[in-house]
Amino acid sequence: MGGRDKTPALTALLCLGLCWAPGDKAQAEAWPSPSISAEPGPTVLLGQPVTIMCRSPAGFDAVRLEKEGILVKNEWSASPNQREARFPLLTMDADTAGRYRCLYHKSGAWSERSGELELVVTREDVPRASDPGPVSAVPSAPTSQEYPVLNGVRLGLAGVVLLILAAILAEAWHSLRRARQGCLGWTQQGALQGV
Repeated sequence: MGGRDKTPALTALLCLGLCWAPGDKAQAEAWPSPSISAEPGPTVLLGQPVTIMCRSPAGFDAVRLEKEGILVKNEWSASPNQREARFPLLTMDADTAGRYRCLYHKSGAWSERSGELELVVTREDVPRASDPGPVSAVPSAPTSQEYPVLNGVRLGLAGVVLLILAAILAEAWHSLRRARQGCLGWTQQGALQGV
């Protein structure tokens, strides 16, 4: 009699296991992460537009753009083979700056999140060579240059060049001053000897 009581319990457990298996399998087989990049680049002049692009390696049904873990916008696919979603941000300001990631949905499963794209707002134009290109989830060495901070303000390339020029001019001024003092001392010594 004890054997009969166990059969319904085993059957129920077996059913539960089969019912949950497809969901677990979909979670385990997430799509590979997309890449994320910004156009014209990750450092944008205050008030200028920027477009964030998310590219999936396998096409998508939808793409989700997140800023620091919070949904910004979903973009739905226009065709089954679409691999890129574009998210235009019309005006770059302090609220727009931050860390962005994207992920895509395809065939009932979400991909891994992309690598992190940090949008930075600046008050001066920065050369486009500082754009590190698309960011993937694979960690890599940093590619963007770090500029020095002066009085709590991060300097751009123009600020660094101005600092270097100011240092060169200061050194030239001090050298000229020392040379004049040397000439003045030599002239005074000659005048004293002539007396």
